[in-house]
Amino acid sequence: MGIIVRQGLKASLATYIGVLIGTFTTLWLFPKLLSAGEIGLVQVIRDTSFLLAGAMQFGVGEIINRFMPIYKDEPTRNQGLLSFALLYLACFSLLFGLLFWLLHPYWIVWYREESPELLHYFYWMLPLGLVMAVATTLEAYVRSFFRIAIPAGLREIYLRVGLGLVVLLYAWGYVSMQGLIVSLLVVYVVYALLLWAYTHQLGVAWLARIQPLLWQKAHLRPILMYGGMIFLGGMSSMFMSRIDILMIGAYLGMSATGLYVIPMFVGVMIEIPLRTLGHITTPVVAEAWHRQDYETLWQVYHRSALNMLLLGGLLFVGIWANVDNIFALMPNGEMYAQGKYVIFFTALGRLISVAGGVNSVILLQSRYYQFNLWLALGLALLIFCTNLWFIPAYGIEGAAAATAISLLIWSVVKIAFVWYIFGLQPFNHKNLQALLILLVAGTAGFYCPRFASVWVDLFVRSGLIVLLFGAGAYYWAVSEEGMQLLQRGLTWLRRKR
Repeated sequence: MGIIVRQGLKASLATYIGVLIGTFTTLWLFPKLLSAGEIGLVQVIRDTSFLLAGAMQFGVGEIINRFMPIYKDEPTRNQGLLSFALLYLACFSLLFGLLFWLLHPYWIVWYREESPELLHYFYWMLPLGLVMAVATTLEAYVRSFFRIAIPAGLREIYLRVGLGLVVLLYAWGYVSMQGLIVSLLVVYVVYALLLWAYTHQLGVAWLARIQPLLWQKAHLRPILMYGGMIFLGGMSSMFMSRIDILMIGAYLGMSATGLYVIPMFVGVMIEIPLRTLGHITTPVVAEAWHRQDYETLWQVYHRSALNMLLLGGLLFVGIWANVDNIFALMPNGEMYAQGKYVIFFTALGRLISVAGGVNSVILLQSRYYQFNLWLALGLALLIFCTNLWFIPAYGIEGAAAATAISLLIWSVVKIAFVWYIFGLQPFNHKNLQALLILLVAGTAGFYCPRFASVWVDLFVRSGLIVLLFGAGAYYWAVSEEGMQLLQRGLTWLRRKR
């Protein structure tokens, strides 16, 4: 667990710096400089490109994570696994790039009525998706060497700063909307190049000859089958997290999409801790499965669920108690306040998801990874159907509620399956203590008397929540990792004296 803590802390620091930057750009800069329609347009282009990137990868990132422990061998440069991964990526990029181009007529039918402005940018999504796919593959390769801090910094800080600068160029009149998309493409190209430079710095940029072992049927067939399963499951997961935005654009238009995206960003912050933890636990879980080390699996599963409930829950109660302050501080906040309950349902859905810990990682790295595929496919269909019903009936709040309901079902089924098959479940009395602490802190923060000054109210309300949360967590010693960090902090302060 030591390497998880060290790399996780560094990555978490980069992630939360990125969150601060993203909070500023998404909740202040974009509403200040862009219309809701422009925000929605950029978001739909990015999300579509990301879906295309996921298809082009065809599971190559998870292939690297799963098979690196098997093929790790320095003399043969890991059997030429990096070269194999890039060749694999090139083949499927060509296939899905062609398929995406052939689907252009259907894209026109889907968006021409409510969002005709989107149709002009269809072909820019191809190169943007390809560069995203290359960068994500390189990040997965670096992650297989238990290095996530630098990639996290590039992903969470560099990309957010880059997007902010691109928006400034557009707002100041230096580039058109098409120029904004081209500039965004340049930002991602530099991102991929920086990741490649980092592999050189680590000394693992091994574009070695692919060893004959990988071409043998006994090795190639499991790789391709696993990649196919991950592709279907991964695309379903990405589809689940973006279909609401794409469907709002088609049914309600780009302005409604912008009004949805801004509040949704606030709710999605709940899952950021799990995203960081998932990146570093993936190779650890893969190694544990390779050794059949169930004790390590349980430790990772239990601690991830408990700590994610604490962190995600603290964010949830803090956000909902301060929801009116958030809109008061946002430019044009009275317009975006239409999405107040988008924040609630989005945050609640993400909290439910993170409270189950890294069960998806455990499933994906096990021999039952196919179950995650069927579950993800079922959930994607459920989200699509509920959004098909909820969006026309309830608008943007309906989209957020549909996703929250679907995430609840998804999480319950995953937890039950891992418990039934492996005898692993992440909960004990500590999780109940965490829920009680969050309930008390959240209730006190929500019903705290309101102050005239937004900043004073934000400070007092948030301070009360953190004080009650910290006192309860310390009194019951809920998190072992949290207590260790506290002891280290106190030891550091004593040394400074």
